[in-house]
Amino acid sequence: MSNPKIIGREREFAEMVRAMESDRSEFIIVYGRRRVGKTFLVDNFFNKKYDFSFVGGHRLPKSKQLNNFAKALKKYANLAKRPQFANWDEAFDALEEYIEALPTRERKVIFIDEMPWIDTAQSEFVDALEMFWNGWAARRDDIVFVASGSSTSWMVDKLVENQGGLHGRITTNIYVRPFTLYEVESYLQSRKCKWDRYQILQAYMILGGIPFYYTLLDVRDSLVQNIDRLFFQKNSALRIEFDELFQALFAHTDKYINVVKLLNSTRKGLTRKEIAEQLGFNGLTLTTILRNLEKCDFIIRYSQFGHKTNDAIYRLVDFYSLFYFKFIGRTSTRRTMVEPQLPVAFGRIMAGLFF
Repeated sequence: MSNPKIIGREREFAEMVRAMESDRSEFIIVYGRRRVGKTFLVDNFFNKKYDFSFVGGHRLPKSKQLNNFAKALKKYANLAKRPQFANWDEAFDALEEYIEALPTRERKVIFIDEMPWIDTAQSEFVDALEMFWNGWAARRDDIVFVASGSSTSWMVDKLVENQGGLHGRITTNIYVRPFTLYEVESYLQSRKCKWDRYQILQAYMILGGIPFYYTLLDVRDSLVQNIDRLFFQKNSALRIEFDELFQALFAHTDKYINVVKLLNSTRKGLTRKEIAEQLGFNGLTLTTILRNLEKCDFIIRYSQFGHKTNDAIYRLVDFYSLFYFKFIGRTSTRRTMVEPQLPVAFGRIMAGLFF
C-alpha cells in the first residue's frame, strides 16, 4: 500500500499493512520525536477512518481527559448524551460496549494519539489500558489498536519495555525516524522548490530530517531568508522550539538538556564516564537518558578500536540542536538566550558549525 501524500515511510506502511491483514488483534505503537510525522503517517494510512479516535490533552488533569474521552465516544457512538466517567476503567468499559455493538465484521481501528499526556499523576490509565487489552481486545481477532506519542521515555518505559500486564503484548512496534537527505529533497521537490542541491544540503544541515520543520519553509524565498525568519526573529517558530521539543519528549527535561549541552561542547564526543563525572549523575538515570537520546536520533554511540564496550563515545549529531546551540542558545547550563545576528555570508555559518 502507498499514499502519494507520504514521502518515504515504506517500512512503516508495510508494518501497518501486515497488522491490518493479520488474523489476530493487533496492538500497534507509533512513536518518535516531536514533529517527525507520526500522526500524519497514521491518519494518511487509515484515511482518518477510525471506529474510535481520541487525542490526549497536554497538561490536562484526569477529569478533563476523561471528559474529552467521553465527548469523543459520544461522537463516534452517536450517543444522545455525553457519558460520565469517574475513572479510566469505566471509560474503557464504555468503549468496549460501543465496539461490540458495531454491526460490521471488519477489523475495528482504534487510534489513541498523544497517549503519554493521558497518563497524568495517579490517573491509573496504564492499569486500565492493560485490562482493556488483556481482558477484552486481545481475546478478539478484529481489533487494531494504535497508540502514538512523542514522549519517547514514556512510550518505551510504559509500553515497549513494560514489565507488568502489557509485557510482550505489543504486536507491532513502529519508530518513525527523521527524513534522510534524499527524502528531504523529494519533499521539497513535491512543493515545487527550485533550490539547488547545495541549498537543500544546507537546509538539511540546519533542520535535520524533521518533516514539520520543512513545512514552515516558504520555497518562494531563499534559504537565507527562511532561516532568518524561522530562527532569528523574536519568538520565531524554531527559536522557541528547542525547550518545547525536550519537554514533549522526555520527563526530567533539564537532565536531558544538560547531557545534550555537554556533548555539544566537544566535537570528538565523550565517554559515559566523562559525562557522569561532569554532570554528577550516573547509574540507571544516565543509562536511560543516553538510551532515549540515542533512540530519538539526537546522539550516536560508537566503540573505540581496541577499547571495551563501556568506553564507547557519545556524540551529538542532531543538526537542529547543533545549529541552535551555535547561534541561538548559550552552551551554559542555564537556558538563557542571546540575540544573534544572521551572518551576511551564509556559507560561514555552515563552515563554523561543521568544520
